Amino acid sequence: MILLLPELIETERCWLRPFELADLDDLHVLYSDPKVMTTRKIGVQDKAGTAEQLKAFVDLWQKRGFGLYAVFERGSNIFVGECGFRLYAPDQPDLVEISYGLRPKFWGGGIATEIATAMIDAGFKRLLDDTLIAHAQSQNAASLRVLNKLGFERLDVGALRLPPGLTRCALNRDRWQHIKGSKK
Repeated sequence: MILLLPELIETERCWLRPFELADLDDLHVLYSDPKVMTTRKIGVQDKAGTAEQLKAFVDLWQKRGFGLYAVFERGSNIFVGECGFRLYAPDQPDLVEISYGLRPKFWGGGIATEIATAMIDAGFKRLLDDTLIAHAQSQNAASLRVLNKLGFERLDVGALRLPPGLTRCALNRDRWQHIKGSKK
């Protein structure tokens, strides 16, 4: 398998590695939590649904060399959530989106921004040509704030014919490099 992204990504408070099938119990804690999943596109998952999602994550790594990472807290190695890249839709294999989701005990402390920043850096260095997209439920103010902090700009959802209540944002390489340069 050729990896287009690093096997390990480290941030100040977390470490990330590609999901493995052995991560089912950790992922199910996240995917069965209504606080987390009511604002996610796939909704609350039972164990079988979580296993299906996990298999898709592992398959994407095998087939395309990128995917979602399991996120763990440094020091404690406690499962925090997920962050990484996925394909937006099977019929659009070159449209890559960033995805992140954290267990509620890790909300509000800046971890989502921290891990997404590391992921975007890795993506623009090794995977993405020019543009990265992100989706959030329109009522998910916290996720939209994270995307805004990262420099994503909202797109006209009417023209995109997205499902009602879904917001699409985009971030291109030039804007990311400008944002990163201005934070030094």
